This record gives sequence, C-alpha cells and structure tokens, in this order.
Amino acid sequence: MGHKSARDIQHRAMQGLPDLIVEITIILSSMKRRQFNHLAPALISGSWIRQSPENTQDHRALRKYRGPIQPGMTVGLITPGSAIREEQLARAIANVESLGLKPHYTDAVHAEYGYLAGTDAVRIQDLIHHLEHPDVDLIWCIRGGYGCSRLLPQLPAGLWRRANKPILGFSDITAFHAARWAEDRMPGLHGPVAGMELTDYSRDQLQAILMNTDFPKTIPLATLDPAPEGVLSPFVIRGGVATGRLVGGNLSLVAALAGTPYAPDLEGALLFLEDVGEKPYRIDRMLTQLRQAYDLDRVAGVVLGDFADCEAGPEDRSLTLRETLTNQFAGLGVPVYCGFSFGHVPNLCTFPVGCRATLDAEAATITIHEPWYQL
Repeated sequence: MGHKSARDIQHRAMQGLPDLIVEITIILSSMKRRQFNHLAPALISGSWIRQSPENTQDHRALRKYRGPIQPGMTVGLITPGSAIREEQLARAIANVESLGLKPHYTDAVHAEYGYLAGTDAVRIQDLIHHLEHPDVDLIWCIRGGYGCSRLLPQLPAGLWRRANKPILGFSDITAFHAARWAEDRMPGLHGPVAGMELTDYSRDQLQAILMNTDFPKTIPLATLDPAPEGVLSPFVIRGGVATGRLVGGNLSLVAALAGTPYAPDLEGALLFLEDVGEKPYRIDRMLTQLRQAYDLDRVAGVVLGDFADCEAGPEDRSLTLRETLTNQFAGLGVPVYCGFSFGHVPNLCTFPVGCRATLDAEAATITIHEPWYQL
C-alpha cells in the first residue's frame, strides 16, 4: 500500500471518514518510529483529545462545605487586604448579629501596615486561625482593598480543603475564591463584605444563598428607579440562555492571576466580572489580557456586573465604557449580559462560585441550580 499524504487523508475525510480517525492518521503518517514511541502513551490514553466544555468543567467534582449557615452559628471576621476604620468593624459586627449569627474576631482586625491591614505574617496567621478554629462556620471579610493575593503562596498546602468552610466577600477577595477553585475545586461566596451597609436587596440575596435550602434559586436584577449616578445601565450585548459554573469576580484580580497557579479554570464557565475606578482603556487592556491568557472562546456565557466610576473623563479621548465592553464581548458567540447587580455598588447579589447557574440574558435573571453546601 502506497504512502498517503496528509492531503490524501484530508480528502478522504471530506468523503465521510470521522474527524477523530483522520487526526490520528495524519499524526501517524508523518511520524518517525522514535516519535511514535514517545507519543504512544498519550495517544492510547486519549489525553490529547480536546474535550467539550460540558465535559471539562465537571472533570473534577465540586467539593462542597457543610451547611447551610443557620442562626446561632459563628462568623469569623477578618481583614486580609487593606486596613479598616473602627466604624467598619462596628458595622460588620452589626451585620453578623442582624443575621442571627455570632461574630468572632481577633486583635488583628485593628492592624495597619501602610496600605495593608498588617504585615503578611499578621494577616496570614489571622486567616489560618479562623480557618482552623473549630467553632467558626463562615469567614466573612470586613473589607477588600488590596493584599489577598500576597497571602496565597504562604498558605499551608491543603489548608483550604481541611478547613472545609466558606469565605464570603468580593473585590480583592476574588483572589481567595479563584485559588480555592483552581486548587481544590471548592466554592466561594462572592457577595458583600461585612463592613459595608447592607441594603434590603443585598441582605435578602445574601440570606437566600447563605441560609436557603430551596434550590433552584433565581436572582433578579435590583430595581433601580432612578438609576444612581455612576451605575451602568443594564444592556444585552448578546442574547440567549447559557448554563455553566459561576467563576470570576473582580476583573483586575482575575487578570492579575493569569499565568499563576491560582488562575481559575474558565472552560465551560459562566464568567462574571466587575471592577471599579478603572478607565475604559484599562478595562480594555485587562480584557485583552484575559482573552490572551484564558480560552474565553470556550466559556458558556458572560455576566458583567457594575463597573463603578469606570467612564472616561470629559476631556479624555476615549471609547465609552459601553463601547469598550461591547467591542470585547460582541464577537464571543455566547450570551453576554452587562449591568447585573454585583460589584462596587449598594445593591449586590451573592454568587456561589463554582456552582452551576443559568443566565437568561433577555429576562435579566441568573438561576442558581445547586447550593454551595451539602447537608
């Protein structure tokens, strides 16, 4: 039998030979014996085959925590990023108690070290203390700011998994959510920080995810009439319905983690992003980095929250924020909704990171299909 060229094999594929067999044949026909011996184990195992998003997102089981959170349980309050003011601590304690929960915190919440809430050593020891404390059921960050990503390499191996308790917060807390998802497939709670004032919407949505036992749970868009100044009016970039695991958070953090061991797996994900205080060209730069560092073509859908104070100045030569987001996402080929109720705004919902959810772009709803816990 004469040697078949790649062109011959491709011609046969046009006549109906299955694509998978064609790919294998092309590889083998152009391979020397030594190359074949080196590659044979991978060919036999099938590990080289590009899988569909539906399969790859679930290749490792979601590790759920004990739960749900119930009245009387203890909440650990921490400051893993920037320093706080005393009124933020007082508000955090009040928020915990208003949910029927008991606050627990150490003197570390008062620490300051420049723009950080204490040195790395102080903040990491306080985090470990709360992760290992037998009476703490939930860790609620008082503030984000900056500093969480500095702690990731210093955490003892396997601590997230052994602790088996969720962390609640957003903004800089994205670093913790991403790391737990990347390392151990463990969910996080992307929601309000403890030191902020909770609106009725924020409180209701937090309780619905934190304490609710009735799933699926549909999260509505917050009713804003009139819309506050600086809050992005919602709009649909691409319509449709998409289902995937909720992964994402603050755009600056997701972009900063690209190329690190803590970068989240976005394949087949329902990607959600928000940011604050970044001009459109910076948003564009970070989204460009995401497209180059992650395979965004394989996300199931995109939910963009509020991008507070991210418009260009009146004298700037710039695209608008809406134009920037549309340019980046319109060609993605999946449903994309912009302006959902999360981010640096008063009304923000709580997302269980890693849990399956469905975006309905036209209805402006997100339905959570499963809890972050197991009974």
